[in-house]
Formats: sequence, structure tokens, C-alpha cells
Amino acid sequence: MAVVRMRASVNGAVQGVGYRYFAIRTARALGVSGFVRNERDGSVTVTAEGRRDVLDSLLGSLKEGP
Repeated sequence: MAVVRMRASVNGAVQGVGYRYFAIRTARALGVSGFVRNERDGSVTVTAEGRRDVLDSLLGSLKEGP
């Protein structure tokens, strides 16, 4: 299967609550590579690479949150 890249912006109460740690831990558990960063507007951006089905799982977890 091909490797694809996903970029997701998560809004709401996501800074200062361990959201980046949650996203990193979840991505690592799924075998996904990439990075997570806080943005000036209070959102968190997740950029990840992996198989599409795995990224779909990551996206579902990001929507649900910690």
C-alpha cells in the first residue's frame, strides 16, 4: 500500500491539556510518522504519513480526543 500524508487542524480546548502528547502517543502506537505543533490561534496541527487506513484510524482518534 502507498504511503500518504495527512494534515489535520484541531480546534477547541486543545492547548495546555496534553493533546499534543495524546496525538503523538496515538500516532506512534499506529506506526505513523510526522509531527504535532501548537499554533498561535490556539489550534493544534497534526501532519502524519502512513497508509491511508492507518491515517483514517488516527483521524478518528484525533476527533475523539484523549
